[in-house]
Amino acid sequence: MILMSYVNRYGGLLLNTSNKTELSVGYVTLYGDMAGMLCPIADLTKLEVIKLARWINATRHVIPDFILERPPSAELKPHQVDPFDYAEVSPQLERLVLENRSNGLLQRSEYKRWQMGVVLKVSEKSFGTGRLIPITRR
Repeated sequence: MILMSYVNRYGGLLLNTSNKTELSVGYVTLYGDMAGMLCPIADLTKLEVIKLARWINATRHVIPDFILERPPSAELKPHQVDPFDYAEVSPQLERLVLENRSNGLLQRSEYKRWQMGVVLKVSEKSFGTGRLIPITRR
């Protein structure tokens, strides 16, 4: 809410930080990491986001090491870690999405995906509807 208020008052663009794996299973919060109208990493699996972060750091060390070394976590409580083994879950979910198949997890979290912003498509198949017209005026 604070970030949305700031952007509304001073201008700019709030970015959504959800990724494809978390969007698949609904492990995102509507007014938390899903806030924002542009979703630059929403078409990347959790594993691809981690690889991208490591690649960025290989040339410019801008992401602190402790961010890349710690286990994934929603950071809602001290010592909390995500309940998924992303190395196992991400490829399975990506396969379901690419094959236009579904399971209970994907179905239960569909309502959240209907409320997300514009996804920058970088894979063969992504979530979201996309846009046929420009989305900004500047």
